[in-house]
Amino acid sequence: YTNGSYRMGFAASMKSLFLTGLFFGLGAASKWIGIYAGAGLAVIFFLAKLREYREYMRWAKSGNPPQEKWHKDYVPYYLNLTLLLCLIFFVLIPGIVYVASYAPYLKVPGSTLKTVWENQVYMFKYHARDVLDAEHGFASPWWSWPVVARPMWFYEGSGLPEGLTSTIVTMGNPLVWWGGFASLIAAIVISIRRRDRAMIPVFAAYAFQYLPWMFVERVVFIYHYFSAVPFLILCIVYVMRAMLQSGRKWVKYAVLAYLAAVALLFVMYYPAISGVTTSRWFVDVFLRIIPGWDF
Repeated sequence: YTNGSYRMGFAASMKSLFLTGLFFGLGAASKWIGIYAGAGLAVIFFLAKLREYREYMRWAKSGNPPQEKWHKDYVPYYLNLTLLLCLIFFVLIPGIVYVASYAPYLKVPGSTLKTVWENQVYMFKYHARDVLDAEHGFASPWWSWPVVARPMWFYEGSGLPEGLTSTIVTMGNPLVWWGGFASLIAAIVISIRRRDRAMIPVFAAYAFQYLPWMFVERVVFIYHYFSAVPFLILCIVYVMRAMLQSGRKWVKYAVLAYLAAVALLFVMYYPAISGVTTSRWFVDVFLRIIPGWDF
């Protein structure tokens, strides 16, 4: 996205698109949220092509393009052929990968491609209709996920000595999730001020892993946010880098203190996310710091 095909050349550009399409197919075959990522990839791709087209037109008007070969080959190769190959890379290949993921399924006697299609219909209806009216004590709306308002409690041990507990809850490291969302906003501001396009793919990836849940009417849970968290972490790193570039001495110590606090919270919450037996008092006093945190 940041390099541009006129820097990479046609072959290298197609290699990147092919690998992107392949891994898009692998992601979609693993979980449908990979399809959301495909929409984000499309946005990034067309933004890149729009920028390239503007460069092409600007150089055409100048009459002396600095990349003469690229300028000559742009329409037949970098535009027309690229769009055609994208149909193969992002439709045909992912489709083949998706169907191929059902290879063990198709070994069952009587299973055919029709069975695979019926399975897709069943999954869609399940999420769109069958669980629409379902209720769950640990469900949480999409807007509450960044603040870790309602973790998902999976397990509580039984038969333990008095004063001890074993519990498993799925939630994020509070400093990573809270700091990540704040860093997302800060990263957007920094990118705009610096006119830095490098973070646009990260912003798009986060948006297309998180915002589609706004329109899902079925019961949802905090773990649906997990696929967006890696992009929050990238925003944290980007903001840290920008802070360190300021040259202020205290920034280095602030960054180290934040990282140490994140590590400390991981150690503290490890019993609650792993089921390791620990003190009930420790969980109630030090871990359940927000009213909605029941585990």
